[in-house]
Amino acid sequence: MKKSLLFWMSAAFLLMAGAGLSSCNNDDSNENAGDKAYIITNQPSAVGVSYAILAGEFYPDNIPSVYNIPVLRLGMELSTTEEFRDDNKYSAYSTGIEGNHMEVTINGLTPDTKYYYRAFIDMGTMKLYGERKTFTTLTMQLACNVGDATDISFSTASIKISFNESIPALSSEGVVCGVACSTNKEYLSNAQKENKDLTGILLYPVVGSNEDATVVVDNLEPGQTYYYCAYTCDSGCRFWQFGPVKSFTTESMEAILAIDEINAKFVVAEVTGHTNFPETMTGLSYVFNYSLTDVSYPIQYDVKMKVDGNSLSAVVQNLNPDHRYECWITVIQDGRTIAQSEKKDFKTQNPGDYILMDDATDITSTTAAINCKLSPYAYEGEKIALVYYGQDKNNLTQTTTAYMNGDHFTAQLTDLQPNTTYYYRGSALCVLSFGYGDWFYSEIKSFTTLPSEP
Repeated sequence: MKKSLLFWMSAAFLLMAGAGLSSCNNDDSNENAGDKAYIITNQPSAVGVSYAILAGEFYPDNIPSVYNIPVLRLGMELSTTEEFRDDNKYSAYSTGIEGNHMEVTINGLTPDTKYYYRAFIDMGTMKLYGERKTFTTLTMQLACNVGDATDISFSTASIKISFNESIPALSSEGVVCGVACSTNKEYLSNAQKENKDLTGILLYPVVGSNEDATVVVDNLEPGQTYYYCAYTCDSGCRFWQFGPVKSFTTESMEAILAIDEINAKFVVAEVTGHTNFPETMTGLSYVFNYSLTDVSYPIQYDVKMKVDGNSLSAVVQNLNPDHRYECWITVIQDGRTIAQSEKKDFKTQNPGDYILMDDATDITSTTAAINCKLSPYAYEGEKIALVYYGQDKNNLTQTTTAYMNGDHFTAQLTDLQPNTTYYYRGSALCVLSFGYGDWFYSEIKSFTTLPSEP
């Protein structure tokens, strides 16, 4: 037979009155319950850097018999504020109890942070709470230290790691430690900050133990200085701790393998180098690698090098004018890279540098003459030249054609404003390769027109 609404309201009232609890607010509910308490918040069983095992006790016999609920759910409520606001609390349910004791493990906590917590009973329509308590997670500390780099070669180095006494406890909660390495010391410095920017950092994790360990950092560049330090992070890699920064420099390859000279033009570069690998090493091939450095998304290219005794050479084509490149030589044996030269930089020439602009002449209050020459090094055959000009150095929108005038080009500027500064530059079409040309621009120069005649 169904019980009336009045019966259930009376039962709820008796339950709250008998236990001294509140069902719909954040007040602690068992602070004055004494021996009649049926949900008690205990001290944590364990607290780590990013986790806590919260404990409580449950006494169902103390629940008034008039309130017969077949299913009760137990758990812990966690907050970083004393008020347990809805937007700043987290509930975790217990999977079971032993006798009267329950435990709830909560992971993903923030190191060195004070938390408020309380046990609860979820009765479906309301939650009844135990006493509010607090705990503070442990501070994230370095679990290891690094020694000086040893066994340094062209591409590898060994770094000894010693573990602190805290490593067993940290390892048990999934904390990771190891060596962080970078070619830029600032990257490691940035990682010390709150944003934990890991850009440009190589991580070499190790398994913590009571014995020292050795990490071999590999795939390094020869003749390059590397910076490194110990690091420790939580299991979710959200919180990091970095140690003091040290450095080492890999061995130079200059005597064994190196780029000697790069003769870069507009879209072609002639490269020479040398190799002194032992003759007993057979099946070696050499590749010249290059990549743009002044673009957002560089692509690596390569061209096979010719070998003549100890001399290496290559012709690189289809480059971009007026751009910077990074380049190096790799040695291939049986399809595997076994060595790499030190990296060098080169810059292709700019055809605009061969548009030779003269100072403006025949300047009046409203006119001026602009003269320029096109160097035959960049401009051959039929030549076309334009002059861009205007009063805004960064926005030269007016243009006129420059015509051949003996051994140079001349452009006449008219309808200018008196006593006004004008900026100008030349532009010409450069044929870079068969079927491919582009317009390039000279440096910007300026002149000022004369005042109006009275």
